[in-house]
Amino acid sequence: NLEKRDDGKFEVLDVKLDNRKTKNLDPNNNKVIENKKIDISLEKKQSSSTNIENIIKGNNIASEKKAIVFKTTATWCPFCGDWGATYSSNIMTDNPNATVIQLHKNDEFSTTPGDEIRTYLDYSGVPHFWVGTEDIANNYSLLNTAVGNELAESVEIALGVQSSTSGSTMSVKVAVQKSESVSGEFYLAVYVLEDGQVAPQKVGTSSSNTTDNNFVHNNVLRAEGSNAGFGKQISFVGNVIEEDFSISLGGSWNASNCYPVAVIWRKDGSNYEFVNQAM
Repeated sequence: NLEKRDDGKFEVLDVKLDNRKTKNLDPNNNKVIENKKIDISLEKKQSSSTNIENIIKGNNIASEKKAIVFKTTATWCPFCGDWGATYSSNIMTDNPNATVIQLHKNDEFSTTPGDEIRTYLDYSGVPHFWVGTEDIANNYSLLNTAVGNELAESVEIALGVQSSTSGSTMSVKVAVQKSESVSGEFYLAVYVLEDGQVAPQKVGTSSSNTTDNNFVHNNVLRAEGSNAGFGKQISFVGNVIEEDFSISLGGSWNASNCYPVAVIWRKDGSNYEFVNQAM
């Protein structure tokens, strides 16, 4: 706002800035001069914000609550190839927004991040299931109910994922957006899963079983972007962040069957609580 003084000059009373281009008046010829410095800064900020927003919207998950189900398993375990495999298949059919992550124990599919997760879950038996880190008894109805309860929770944090693979390297970009009121200590894990691995699997019971040499293993945990069971700690600047990962794929893996699952964990003391995931 301007006020004309008695000497004919103008005095600035207050200044308000908004997201439009700011302009000055040349005192000699009243020519409009665009303030390009401010404009460029705003364009960069808007571009970054739009980039994150596009990742989230492009994956259509901004308002979706999803779930993960950890399953401990092993190729030498006959129950794992029997009702354990049935549970895994059925739970994703019955709940399309749930993803099973297979944590193999003491076999050719075992991994360091998987072993770290199994140690945290503190259960040695196979097969067994967890919804996030909630221990579920080996009963399909209980498992299905627990997944449904997880999916019914409100969305605190939304994620978007973009990935590409070149040779033996998977590049993953994750955008994370939290609600204004959400706070806490958060970790971001990017799990690389593989489908379609054909390998021998025991099927049956402990007293009566066979070996299926053409068993197809899906949702196999192969790696984690930070090589840690629950990923790396993240810090929000405002309500959105963007993280990049470069993950090496093993020579025996089929890269075209590998895909990332990004998971947000809330850490409270030594406990990890599942928040949300995106693929």
